[in-house]
Amino acid sequence: MVLTPKHARLLADLKQEDMAKLLCIHRTTYAALEKDPGRFTIQQAWQFCKVVERELQEVFAQKR
Repeated sequence: MVLTPKHARLLADLKQEDMAKLLCIHRTTYAALEKDPGRFTIQQAWQFCKVVERELQEVFAQKR
């Protein structure tokens, strides 16, 4: 099952503001990343997956 970053974040019971702080970015920057996940850097994607306890492929795999 492929999740969106938003869905993974919500399953981890985190707000956008919480995730932004954990990634050391502004909340509006995080919101933009959530709308366009292709803009996550590799480092941000790995950190995101670590926080939400999901595999990288589970959140950032391309949907077919």
